[in-house]
Amino acid sequence: DGGYIVAGYSYSNDGDATINHGYADYWIVKLSSTGTIVWQKSLGGTGDDVANSIKQTNDGGYIVAGYSYSNDGDVTGHHGTTSYADCWIVKLTSAGTITWQKSLGGDEWDKASSIQQTSDGGYIVAGDSDSLDGDVIGNHGLSDYWIVKISSTGLLEWQKSLGGSKYDICYSIQQTNDGGYIVAG
Repeated sequence: DGGYIVAGYSYSNDGDATINHGYADYWIVKLSSTGTIVWQKSLGGTGDDVANSIKQTNDGGYIVAGYSYSNDGDVTGHHGTTSYADCWIVKLTSAGTITWQKSLGGDEWDKASSIQQTSDGGYIVAGDSDSLDGDVIGNHGLSDYWIVKISSTGLLEWQKSLGGSKYDICYSIQQTNDGGYIVAG
């Protein structure tokens, strides 16, 4: 529609940001083409929730990825304890209403940095993980690139840990013309 969508996080519960759940929330802001706020949403629970990536989806809604320490409020299915973050994926309608949400990870630190809708209507997520259990298989030590393919409804289709024995941090992923993916970090 010529406007803009912005994702990040906010600790605020006043001004332009409303309904903070506690600490940081995903803060999603839809702007008009002239920069006027059309709508804004605070999403999360009582822990820190930080959005790192947002894309418009084929249905006119949005897909948001980041990480969450919460297991309450808008967030369900957190793995392990809330001392560690899970990847948190949220599908929104064009008006910012939650269609579905998914926590992905294990009992350690798991973070999503980039998300994109794929040609099959699902999503590819790139981030990093320290976990050795839960949804994470094959961690090589410390933090690995963690690539996750999910369906259009958030079901885990496959995952891949890439890296070595030290810290490997992934920041971006894109689907390529041949149907594969290019990853950078």
